[in-house]
Amino acid sequence: DYLRGMVKDHLQHRFDAISKGTDNKDDILSYIIRANTFTDELGIDDFVDDFYTFLVAGMETTAIAMTCLIWEIVKNKEIYEKLKDEIETVYNGRDNIEYDDLALLVYTDQLIKETLRVHGPVQSTFRTASTPTSVDGLVLPANTDVFVSLTEPHDSDQYWENPKKFDPEKISP
Repeated sequence: DYLRGMVKDHLQHRFDAISKGTDNKDDILSYIIRANTFTDELGIDDFVDDFYTFLVAGMETTAIAMTCLIWEIVKNKEIYEKLKDEIETVYNGRDNIEYDDLALLVYTDQLIKETLRVHGPVQSTFRTASTPTSVDGLVLPANTDVFVSLTEPHDSDQYWENPKKFDPEKISP
């Protein structure tokens, strides 16, 4: 397939350039390539597969988070007004955004973090215990697959007052 071939050619070119010392880019791809070498078990096709995984996983989770953020803003006029007021205050009629402005968007940061708490785009993950591990008195032998809920702590009243209620001000600035 055309796209896969193009990605494979690019990755091979970058790998060759890094191996020869002619590529001094400082990006995530360079770090991944420098940390690995192609072997019989790990070849260029594995890198291409991982590239697609990172690309799709990164785009999908970001899209989900942004959709949920917009949904929460649209359905709550008070949140919308606070956000709008903060943005207008920080930008004060300017058209451009400066890096230092981001630190001033405190409510915006709270809103994003609360969105991720309530609507986390990744609900769970799996891990494998590499050594025998004890969790709350239960001993898990090495090589045991473990399901980890990423939503449970966010929905727990042990950690959050009224955890089901969306409230950006729960998140401390």
